[in-house]
Amino acid sequence: MALFLSGCGKGSVPVNVLPLVVANTSLPVAVLTKTYSATLTANGGVGPYTWAIVGGTLPSGISMNSSGVFSGMGTTTGDSKITVQVTDSQKPVAAVATQSLTLTVNNPLVLKTTSLKIAAINVPYQVSLQATGGAPPYIWKLLSGTLPAGLNFSAQYGVIYGTPTVQGSFPLTIQVTDSENPAVTLQQDLTLTVGGSVARLAGNYTFLFRGFQNGKQVLQAGSFIADGTGNISSGVTDIADTDSVHTNVAVTGTYTVDDTGHGTMTLMFGPGGSVGSGTYQLVNSLAGYWSFLENGDGQSTQYGSGIIQSQNPIPTDFSNSKDNWVFGGYGADSSDNRYAAAGSFNLQTATGSQGGTIGSGVMDSNDHGTVTNNTTFFGNISLPDATTGRGTVNFGSANFAWYYIDDNDFMAIGTDTVSTATPLILYNMTKQTTFIHVDNTILNGNGITELTADAGGASETSLGLFSLDTKGNFWATFDDNTGGTLTQSTPTGTYTVTSTGRTTFTGLPDSPIFYIANTDQGYYLGTDANVTYGVMEQQRPPSQANSSFVNTNVGGTIIGPGVPAQTVEVDIFKADGMGNMTGTYDTSGPNGPMMGLTITATYNVESSSCTNTGSTFNTCGRFPLIDSNNNQVGIGYIVASLSPQRVVIMTTSPQPVINALQQ
Repeated sequence: MALFLSGCGKGSVPVNVLPLVVANTSLPVAVLTKTYSATLTANGGVGPYTWAIVGGTLPSGISMNSSGVFSGMGTTTGDSKITVQVTDSQKPVAAVATQSLTLTVNNPLVLKTTSLKIAAINVPYQVSLQATGGAPPYIWKLLSGTLPAGLNFSAQYGVIYGTPTVQGSFPLTIQVTDSENPAVTLQQDLTLTVGGSVARLAGNYTFLFRGFQNGKQVLQAGSFIADGTGNISSGVTDIADTDSVHTNVAVTGTYTVDDTGHGTMTLMFGPGGSVGSGTYQLVNSLAGYWSFLENGDGQSTQYGSGIIQSQNPIPTDFSNSKDNWVFGGYGADSSDNRYAAAGSFNLQTATGSQGGTIGSGVMDSNDHGTVTNNTTFFGNISLPDATTGRGTVNFGSANFAWYYIDDNDFMAIGTDTVSTATPLILYNMTKQTTFIHVDNTILNGNGITELTADAGGASETSLGLFSLDTKGNFWATFDDNTGGTLTQSTPTGTYTVTSTGRTTFTGLPDSPIFYIANTDQGYYLGTDANVTYGVMEQQRPPSQANSSFVNTNVGGTIIGPGVPAQTVEVDIFKADGMGNMTGTYDTSGPNGPMMGLTITATYNVESSSCTNTGSTFNTCGRFPLIDSNNNQVGIGYIVASLSPQRVVIMTTSPQPVINALQQ
């Protein structure tokens, strides 16, 4: 019976053959001028297999045979995208499968960290050790030495982190090992110094400043190196107003910082202050957020406010910054009228050079109520200087100096003489998050808007909360202060997001255009005569309470001053999470600088409407700030109760400003 069954029919008993697939989803990294070997494998089908490359080109010096074995030695660095095909031995029809792969040829391993930034006692510290080339991932090791008490080391990520509790100098030897076969190992001797409170400002930084002198707006962008002991040893800045532009100016200075995070700074621009100088008040949060103001009155002496940001290690190419960007900023036209603009562009590495190209640029602008929509532009961008992070970029015929902050954040200041064609302008630039779909669904939940305008020489500020439903509908609540007159409005309407992130709104009096950087985040440009401009930040999480505003929050005036009558400030506020707040602050403006002012106030964060996020009107996270004389001195919103905690407060004074504070 068994013999009968095995012999019945034609041929042998059918075999169940699994579908043929390429097992490899990636290839090992090759290293320049080193022997390379890798083998493709397949699952399913019937062996033996025959391999071929049916798309793309292998790196120079590397080949693949019909057995799927790569061999050779890469002679040029870069990524090579290929499509491999495997054919099995089934009869009468062979099965075929393909797979897209990338073969990367890197330079040899280099340990780039040759020094460590100074740490400050009792201040959170984090530094990532840097290596490039070879074959990632890397494994790190603290080979010798002992970290100061309070600091830890991650071998997986190469990160030193924690809060040091002792001062001193600590010699260390670090080691990095890559994933080549055989692996390559490199070592570096380092010294980690923990200084006093002045070491809060230590390392490479960028700064931007907006102010007034002689009634005219002054803009400034730059970078500097602080030594952690009170000296700004070097730096560079670009300074512009409607009468003059000073480019690539040297910066030196001195500074102090106390245990509370408050400090002072003196800067000299040009040799011996030949281009100018200034004195400043600084505040710094434990998480590293810096705000500053310049002491002055805006007439005979310059005054204004700005922020200082830590500068990441400066890159040698745009590989981590390429793709889509959005930007926004404000300044003045050649007649000193308010001007603002926002837009987007695509950044790509230029072929055959080490710079980049600016493509698909589009911009909307508002010049004192004259709106120009959808201006297109192209341009080129240079790599940042290896020491200062400064480079140059052009949007069509308009020229700028730009400064690298990190791979996702740049800033740029116009360097052309101000004319009818080239306004005075300072832009913030943000790399756009890569979305699966760029459409109405990106606006989802609550977004906080922080807006300023020029109401005929009077300051007009607005804090708003947008509730956005992903379907093109919004409900908004705005608190406005125009020259000391407070109003609240609750418009509703629709929004439309285009494929670039450019968004238009209906139902708002300033008919804004909004460029999306991230979910519920981007640059807001009004098309009204007062030239409303500002930003939207995502509220996170979309539920807030008094406990969302707690501990020490530090900051100052953002997006300002926009008119010469405003008084700017830097703040150190302490909230108890139960509705009570105390603080100290410094101011600068038409009445000159004032230091060491104090405030005692209460707040009551609105939480009951937080469940309406993204569906109807709500004022989630809104709070009035009431001083000890029972006067309302501010209106605030909790932007983020997660780390870092962030709060924005609009003052109720006749020339209001918006202040941002962070832990």
